[in-house]
Amino acid sequence: MLHTGYYGLTMTRPHVRPQVRPRACPATRQVLPAGIMAGVLLWSFSALASVHDVQARSSPPLVPRPALRAEVERQKLLEREAQEAARIEQRHKFALGRAMWQARWEERARQERLARLRQQEEARRKEEARRREEAKRREQARREAVAKAEKAGSQPASRTGARAASAGGEILLDELELLARMVEIEAGSEPYEGKVAVAAVILNRVRSPRFPDSVRAVIFQPGQFPTAAEKLPRVRPGSSERRAAREALAGQDPSKGALYFYNPARHPCEGDGARGDFFCSLKVTARIGNHVFAR
Repeated sequence: MLHTGYYGLTMTRPHVRPQVRPRACPATRQVLPAGIMAGVLLWSFSALASVHDVQARSSPPLVPRPALRAEVERQKLLEREAQEAARIEQRHKFALGRAMWQARWEERARQERLARLRQQEEARRKEEARRREEAKRREQARREAVAKAEKAGSQPASRTGARAASAGGEILLDELELLARMVEIEAGSEPYEGKVAVAAVILNRVRSPRFPDSVRAVIFQPGQFPTAAEKLPRVRPGSSERRAAREALAGQDPSKGALYFYNPARHPCEGDGARGDFFCSLKVTARIGNHVFAR
């Protein structure tokens, strides 16, 4: 028979002992929450301490504001000095490289200039040697022609048979005499070079297709030597005139290929009067004594 009470339950189950839970004492109930609270606080304090330690290690110590500004200015100054030193070094390197390039360029130009001067000097020496050889050959030919002319002149000459060799061909000995007399008429008071030049002008006309092909025809050509016809029979040339004629026949030409000669005192080529003068329109090749030679 069951009873609703405690005792009735026990009576119905006489062989089973009821499990009696020990009751916690009031002191134990108070210690447990206190321990939990202490553990939580201890964990909190340890966490805060670790965070504070990390912040203490990571963050620099506080510096007063004036000192911080001074440090920042010093760092900027050092950076500017470093940049300026880098720019100066770069400019120095550039200037050094440019100076080296300029020196190499000048040295190369100097070497090229020296090479050109050596080439010019070598060409000048060769030209001088060639001119000396040519002058030597011309002098030898002149001496041979003069010797032949003197040898032929020492023999009695006729108008038709006797001839003398010259650079421009063969000329009658009486034409050689005519040439010497023309030198005496036109350049008797001129220096010796002027006498040779006058004789050379007559021979240049003989060789030119614009004039007759003989000394006599050139001398007596109308309008060329107007006083020749009346003066030639009376003139007696001297030794210098004869020698000048022979040198012209041998090839000497101080007139440099001239076909005309005139006295600038009679034919001034300055002013309004020079416009209509034939001689003033010619190209001057030489000036010897009182004569101007042109072509």
